[in-house]
Amino acid sequence: MNPLVFLAKQSVENFVEEGKVIELPKDLSEEFLKRKAGTFVTIMKDGQLRG
Repeated sequence: MNPLVFLAKQSVENFVEEGKVIELPKDLSEEFLKRKAGTFVTIMKDGQLRG
């Protein structure tokens, strides 16, 4: 899995399950942190599309 995809997955899972924002890895570039981007997330619960 792409490291950035893994980071996104961990971030969403952690927030949904624990209500907490994860710490960002120290090795992310300044350019990456400043770049604005959108995302699409599919959330399934009990086999049903939730978002």
